[in-house]
Amino acid sequence: MPLLIDTMRKETLAALEETTAKTPDNAHGTNPTAGAAARALSTMGEAAVPALIETLDDDHWWIRAMSADILARIGPGAQNAGDALVTALTDEHWWVRRNVLEALRLLAFLPDGTIPAITQALKDPDNRIRRNAALAICRAGEAGDPAVPALLDMLEDEDRYNRFYGALALRRIGTTRARNALLDALFTARWCPVTTSESRY
Repeated sequence: MPLLIDTMRKETLAALEETTAKTPDNAHGTNPTAGAAARALSTMGEAAVPALIETLDDDHWWIRAMSADILARIGPGAQNAGDALVTALTDEHWWVRRNVLEALRLLAFLPDGTIPAITQALKDPDNRIRRNAALAICRAGEAGDPAVPALLDMLEDEDRYNRFYGALALRRIGTTRARNALLDALFTARWCPVTTSESRY
């Protein structure tokens, strides 16, 4: 396992410049390119989780982002990483937080105490973090009810897709408060101000 982790670290850092390159059609680069070692770790599944939990604390943000990405690929088998992923939601780099939310969303179930941390992520300055947070809340069902006020604010998000995901999360929560919040917002909503004949989506 140490050899695989070390190889993953080397392969990931070697691809850093290429995958973070900004192009006219991709303003922020792409997710860490999964090298052979990363793919092997994801294939190993649950057996690789303890080592990946350790690399969530790596000194380099790109390694932390890749570790979270591998845990997301493992999915339900990464359940034991739940608490470490919740802690990693406060990572200083948006890319790590984005991948951590993706990994949390793909666990078999959200760990206890996750909702407050994800609710805080709904207020993140980065629109991609807010989007993944709403998608993670969708998994919570009625347990996501404490996030209703933040999701209601998200219905006014500057990003039209985030407005949709905020509404979707309210629908998936399904409590009386969530349904009423969604209905009240829909009854008072106007046509999307940025939707025109030239920009319909």
